[in-house]
Amino acid sequence: MDGIVQAERQTTFVIMASKYSTRAWVTLTILVLNAVGAVGYLVLASNWWWAIPEEHGEIPITGQPFVWAAATAEILLPFLVLDLAWAAFIIAKKHWQDGRLLLVAPLIWLAAIVIDFAHH
Repeated sequence: MDGIVQAERQTTFVIMASKYSTRAWVTLTILVLNAVGAVGYLVLASNWWWAIPEEHGEIPITGQPFVWAAATAEILLPFLVLDLAWAAFIIAKKHWQDGRLLLVAPLIWLAAIVIDFAHH
């Protein structure tokens, strides 16, 4: 009888461990997607939006922040929706360890946006 109870406990532990590893895998995949998206954003920004160093500060454009926001929305919004959906799942299920790891995603995008702004 003890063998059956012990086997049930081991099975429960394995199921719980596999659920955690799946959540961790999804969180890591989302982080990698964010990193790839941020690099892609920087590549796109460097080809299309960055100012030519010789012209820096010579051509004032009042609406430049609005143009930037409109141009980057199609890149940033899908990642924002993905991150917020996963964060909602983490909060709903109270998986706080995955939530701590997901806090790296805004830092990735903040770094990409700071690099982008440095070249305007």
